[in-house]
Amino acid sequence: MSAKRNHSTSFTLFPELSPELRVMIWKCACFVPRNVNISTRDLWFLDTHYPWDTTPYCFTSPCPPPAILHATSESRTEGLKYYTLDFSVEFIVGDYDERRRSITITTLPTIYINWTIDRLCIMKFIDIKVVDTVVYVAPERGESLAGLCEKRKLRYLSLNLGDAHDIKSYYTSDILNDLIDAGVWLKEII
Repeated sequence: MSAKRNHSTSFTLFPELSPELRVMIWKCACFVPRNVNISTRDLWFLDTHYPWDTTPYCFTSPCPPPAILHATSESRTEGLKYYTLDFSVEFIVGDYDERRRSITITTLPTIYINWTIDRLCIMKFIDIKVVDTVVYVAPERGESLAGLCEKRKLRYLSLNLGDAHDIKSYYTSDILNDLIDAGVWLKEII
């Protein structure tokens, strides 16, 4: 006679564990590496000529927030110790000398990342590339990203070079060089 085994897919006794043990488990869950895909998106899609040199943009990601941040209030409290809401953009467009004729545009941060363990994956590298000394899109996008990565001590970086016509040109980009040079904390570049 064979005994039937009950294979449960949930652990219903978790709430009965001591609070200290639950916090230790939540903390471990915060250090599971994720790939955080980011790219930029223009804020205006109209076919309009703007009276400034750049098109306002924001950073976007298809990655959902880490599950730990919306599982329970206890997990969220622990998760927010390690995940930060980042990638806001603030810039001034218009006449830089006379603030009366300029507009300050600020986008709110919308992407959660644990800078210690998550890998930042730049999906649309064209946003910050230079080919034959021509800067494509707006160089401040790359400078903004490089500054944030340096400030937060990015450790893991992945670059999507799939659409590269001349891969060597990506490595000659001053912006990419700044990002790599500033990344003394980088442990990995893919």
